[in-house]
Amino acid sequence: MKNKHLVLLFLVVLACSKFLRDIPWPSGPEFRNAIVKIDSTAVRRIEIAQKPAGDTLFLEKIDSGWAASNGFRTCKMPQKMLSQIFQTLSEIKTVNILKSKLTEKWPFSPDVAVAVFLENGKTEKFELGKIQTINCLKMGNSPDIFEIEGNPAAAFQLNFNDLREKNLLQFSEKPVSISFNYKELPPVFFKLEDGKWVAPGGRLIILDENFQPFFEKITALKNLPFADDFDENLEKELFFGKITFEFPTASPISLTGFSGSEYGNFVLQSSQNIENQFLISDSLGQEIFLFPKNWLPK
Repeated sequence: MKNKHLVLLFLVVLACSKFLRDIPWPSGPEFRNAIVKIDSTAVRRIEIAQKPAGDTLFLEKIDSGWAASNGFRTCKMPQKMLSQIFQTLSEIKTVNILKSKLTEKWPFSPDVAVAVFLENGKTEKFELGKIQTINCLKMGNSPDIFEIEGNPAAAFQLNFNDLREKNLLQFSEKPVSISFNYKELPPVFFKLEDGKWVAPGGRLIILDENFQPFFEKITALKNLPFADDFDENLEKELFFGKITFEFPTASPISLTGFSGSEYGNFVLQSSQNIENQFLISDSLGQEIFLFPKNWLPK
């Protein structure tokens, strides 16, 4: 073998040994322990901060269950997502401790920081993220970084809007009466009688089939954008009208509309989802709320 081949072989072996020395190998025998030991019944608050410099989500135990907040708005925390968070907390298991010199070469990159506040006043803090492709956890101020099973960070990567109730309203049965109340127009009331929608005194009668376009527009109000810029202090000033639906057995449902040049859009709020307001076009809002106008005597 020629000298240049020996030199080349030596360089290859040297490079391989350096690479194998530096990749994230375990620092000791593999072990599997539950590192986050939290009793879900003892938790009163959870803070979840997205990294780097992302939004922080606040989960708080209240009398009626759990609430979620982004610091500006609050909504009810869906039980399914809450259960997933507590299940993930109980299932985080370490595999090994990574060598410190490896974490110096490949710094730990946290995706999410979690703080769990307990009823006894104690707080558990940890960060979840990766080193290269390895899922890792760092507990509080401890310098140790653990390799962990699976990817528990995914359960904490939540957006506040993902938690909010997106249904404006939903009928479980057909209405038997509908009232339209307006800020600047006389009210209109209809009652369903023998396949016809009849106003008091019979002054206005609409066949049920002719009422269907109205119901189609109502039931199509899905996946609407949130009206988070709506100023609730202007509710009285921007009030356009309220539609109230009554049913044979279910509780009444009201749909309130807000409109005006001060805001520039039509905003809807339902008694079924009082925490949120939704945006629709001004033209669609007018069509829905002024539906009876099409049938009033000219």
